[in-house]
Amino acid sequence: MVRFRVKMPLWVAALLLAGIGSPGGSWLMSQTSPEAPGIKSSWFYPQPSAVEHLSAKETKRFEDAWNSFTGGNTKKAQKEWASLLKKHSDSSSLMTALSYIDFTQQQPASAVARLEAALRADPKYLPAVQTLARYFTAQKDYDKAYRFTATLVELRPDDAQARSALEELRLLVTDQWIAEAHSARAKAKWQDAESAYLQAMTVAPELETLSRELGDIYIYEGKWAEAEKSYLKAIRLDPTDIEARKKLADVYVRTNQREKAESLLKELADQDSQDEEIKSMLDKILAQLNPEEEALRDIRQRPQINRGDFGALMAIRFPFLKEFLTGSPVILTDLGSHWGKKYLPLVAGLDLIPASPNHRFRPTTIIRRYEIATAIDHLIALTNRRPSVDTSQTRISDVPRTNPHRDAIARMVMLHLMQLDSSDRFLPQAGVSGAEAFKILDAVEDFLR
Repeated sequence: MVRFRVKMPLWVAALLLAGIGSPGGSWLMSQTSPEAPGIKSSWFYPQPSAVEHLSAKETKRFEDAWNSFTGGNTKKAQKEWASLLKKHSDSSSLMTALSYIDFTQQQPASAVARLEAALRADPKYLPAVQTLARYFTAQKDYDKAYRFTATLVELRPDDAQARSALEELRLLVTDQWIAEAHSARAKAKWQDAESAYLQAMTVAPELETLSRELGDIYIYEGKWAEAEKSYLKAIRLDPTDIEARKKLADVYVRTNQREKAESLLKELADQDSQDEEIKSMLDKILAQLNPEEEALRDIRQRPQINRGDFGALMAIRFPFLKEFLTGSPVILTDLGSHWGKKYLPLVAGLDLIPASPNHRFRPTTIIRRYEIATAIDHLIALTNRRPSVDTSQTRISDVPRTNPHRDAIARMVMLHLMQLDSSDRFLPQAGVSGAEAFKILDAVEDFLR
């Protein structure tokens, strides 16, 4: 778990941004104004640029209005600047000046909108960039503060204070995104966690723990290729990261890359012969991986698969399921030598494919289409992705509305995870081939992404 805390009082960040340059060489204008929400009482002078084409008379009016504003007569300044803006509607300096009025009138949303409009008119207009950087820092919106301060550094690369502020904000925004990722992860909101980690990586790409934890999220989502890339990046950033290398080996195991997994685990075992987890993973490679691979190849070719086959396929394809099992493991008495017997207590415990009251799973019984529909519907519900839809509008000619499985079947059809035939029949009692089972699970995985 990443611990990335930066103990920097807000006033320090505000001071770092407080005087970041104004035209004419002075870092902070000496004129003051009434206190504005989130902004210190000194303003960046909104110097009109040459492209605004203010006449000499208009420039004099602008300066007089500035003197009125800094002298406390905001109404007079507002009237004058608003009058000028009617003629020069794309003036960045006028929009910025009027944003200061908005701040003093406790209208920060309007002020920010004006500043953003000023930057649309002139993306390099320095006072607007400076003001937004300072405002969002004071509001603790470190992501936006970082973005605007980064723009400021691009505009003034020799500004040491701006670079220092940017580094402080980089730590704060990274910490903020990591906290958001951890919160989403605790609630099993994998996509939100993934998004937060990716945002953090745009700010701190050199932090290897971000790549490793993002790999963990990809595991929960069943995104094996992305998980592999993330762990490889973490290892490149920190070759001594044993945890990332063990997790990469686990990805190789799960994606049937036997030689890569075996090579990496043996290398790890040579470095730490006492690590029981490495020993266990290596034993799995040497003793269990090949039989499972053969079973999966065999299942794909079968004209009909059984309950044990489909249950094991679900557990393998969606390893995050184990996170939802909160009770004791279910005891099943009839698994025998079924290749997937280690996965089936999980599937039965989550009631995806329920066992009978006498603890019999019937792993070799052919699984029916309605059982697959209810299993997938329950899986989607576990991940909080089951949509609230009116299933009564779906026409299924051979599944009456009184059928207890109809809602689950209708949702599968509406989500295009399972199909009807040309006569609008679902064929709930029909079996499923291995190839069709893999196709259904592929569709479910795409839906959950």
